[in-house]
Amino acid sequence: MNTALWHLAQINVAQAVGVRDSPEMKAFVDLLDEVNAEADTAPGFVWRWEGAYEDTGDDAFDAEMVLVNLSVWESYEALQDYVYNNLHREVFRRRREWFAFMKENHFAMWWVPAGTIPTVEESLVKLTELRENGPSPSVFNVRQRFTSTGEEIPWKS
Repeated sequence: MNTALWHLAQINVAQAVGVRDSPEMKAFVDLLDEVNAEADTAPGFVWRWEGAYEDTGDDAFDAEMVLVNLSVWESYEALQDYVYNNLHREVFRRRREWFAFMKENHFAMWWVPAGTIPTVEESLVKLTELRENGPSPSVFNVRQRFTSTGEEIPWKS
């Protein structure tokens, strides 16, 4: 299999410290449009779910307090470059101001055939799979990643 035939999907679920229009979330919300605009034009960006604070359709999440970020990228490197550079880097650095610490996995990645757009429901299933079974070629995290052909990628600290 050729990795060009595959794209990387990711879901990140965060428990906000307040509802969208609360004073605690104002600085984050004020940055959101600009951060999303940067994602939309980032090299390797394919797609993102634009429902962030909207109802995920899952009763386990309080839509007013949980932010769901779901996107698709051409590669892990493209996602990593976006996350750790530009304005997103500043938001990532300040995340504890706006989001509570989560004990369980809140971030998952998996390969999808190029052109496939995952649903929120499918993505939550992937996150649950990671939480229950740990990383595998089917779904993984940053520390234990896999290629689209299922080969484990050694962790570099």
